[in-house]
Amino acid sequence: ERKREREKETMGEVQISTLAYVKALLHAYKRSTASVTGVVVGKLGKDGCRMEVEDIFPLTHGSFLYPEVEMALSIIRLLCAKKQQVVLGFYHGNEARSDKSIPALLGTLGAQLEEKCGSSLLLVMNNAQLAAGQMAFDGYFIEKGKDGPVEKSVTVRFASGDTSQVLANCIKGGAADVLVDYSDHLDDLTLDWTNASFQLHAS
Repeated sequence: ERKREREKETMGEVQISTLAYVKALLHAYKRSTASVTGVVVGKLGKDGCRMEVEDIFPLTHGSFLYPEVEMALSIIRLLCAKKQQVVLGFYHGNEARSDKSIPALLGTLGAQLEEKCGSSLLLVMNNAQLAAGQMAFDGYFIEKGKDGPVEKSVTVRFASGDTSQVLANCIKGGAADVLVDYSDHLDDLTLDWTNASFQLHAS
């Protein structure tokens, strides 16, 4: 784990859809004893600061390797192009959900994405806020600094007001059981890690 270099000012705003938020947290719920990582996709605002997270792709539970992530990213970019979306960055939850540190490899991947695309988002799970019924992610824009990746805080907001209730319904309805990540797919190639058929439980 690396020591973070952060800047205090808040840069822009990120809105996250109910679909993306619920899927990311179901990934963490299903893998409650492991760290989880995934890719966030959506649209960029005109100024590059405002982002709209529309969906996520669960990548891994437990440790992960650079080639594994790069292979998944190449597939995700093709899928995004069909929906006029772009890869915005990553989400991550540590094995100890109270731990908000960022793996060095993830920071490096974020900085590389920023260098290629001009912007990179990292959403880090905050279990205390989730338990309080608040936004469960702390948001950061990742930039390449002279001494390594630099994280600048960004405000993350719900795009819809009923997100927490939908999450509760999905957990109750067993939606986490059918969610598949890329690691699952590598173990069983018949599993669809893009979760194309996933549906929210609205009630």
